[in-house]
Amino acid sequence: MDRQAAVAAQDNFIAELNAAWEAAGPPSYARLERLSLRVSGGLHGLRLRVLAASTTQAILSGRRKRLPEWGWVASFVNGLRLAAAENGLDPDVIGTIQEWKAKHHAVRLAPARQVFPQSWSGRNCSIVLTDIVGFGSDKRDDFDRQMIRRQMYELLRDAFERSNVPWTTSYREDRGGGMLIVVPPTVPTASIVDPLVVFLAASLRRHNDRSSEAVRIQLRLALNVGPVTADRDRVTGESIIRTARLVEAPVLKEQLAITAADLGVIVSSFVHDTVVTHGSGQVDPANYHRVSVQVNRSKLTAWMRLARAESLSPNQQPS
Repeated sequence: MDRQAAVAAQDNFIAELNAAWEAAGPPSYARLERLSLRVSGGLHGLRLRVLAASTTQAILSGRRKRLPEWGWVASFVNGLRLAAAENGLDPDVIGTIQEWKAKHHAVRLAPARQVFPQSWSGRNCSIVLTDIVGFGSDKRDDFDRQMIRRQMYELLRDAFERSNVPWTTSYREDRGGGMLIVVPPTVPTASIVDPLVVFLAASLRRHNDRSSEAVRIQLRLALNVGPVTADRDRVTGESIIRTARLVEAPVLKEQLAITAADLGVIVSSFVHDTVVTHGSGQVDPANYHRVSVQVNRSKLTAWMRLARAESLSPNQQPS
């Protein structure tokens, strides 16, 4: 999502806040300020704020150009629910605190697609492509999909940062149920094989153990290295196409369905031969198995690993 789309997402969020305000009466800004004083100390573990009338007016009018903080949004939604009830309206027309939290996080954490740095063009970069298994399943609704997309972004960002692989300077594209990430050419691919994949597997297992079936995440991750270029809209190149074919490998999909592993990793032959076989860090080459990938008319040789968090040592578990 580029800068223009990010601004549009924020504008849409403010428009939704205005629609909720209208649905609650609408209450005056002064009345919302009085209502917020009732529970400004907290509500169900949330730290709520006093809704200063001037701040509310500035946010709803769009004069404030940044996304309002979650504490303010929670207080605003709670005030609207109180106002709606006092007006004899159903508070659920406003939406719940959790529903608004998901909306807020979707705007805040949706990955921004930066302009691809021209200095990277034609240079070998590590390419990571992820895809959530069953993202469009009928067992999930739009709210579930919003939640798991947000969680995927958080888990990926955390794994990158804990592995000292730069997140903010990597080029990222939203792929709906997945994400394309091009890592700066100066960052060694070995850092992605280990410890990034290890941290991601552990975090996925922890998330899944605590989640209902609808929001559990089973993730496919493909890793390749090659030259990357960019056109007006997105990154291109044979290496990007090959990575996309890897993540769609039928054998990877089949094995994830059979084993129910949290994370299925597939790497190109180049990554296997130059990184995995050297067994640096916690990498065990025996965990990677050679597979033949055929997508459409293309045949590739790759190496696959099904990552299970229970096999990790205690110091690799997420904090």
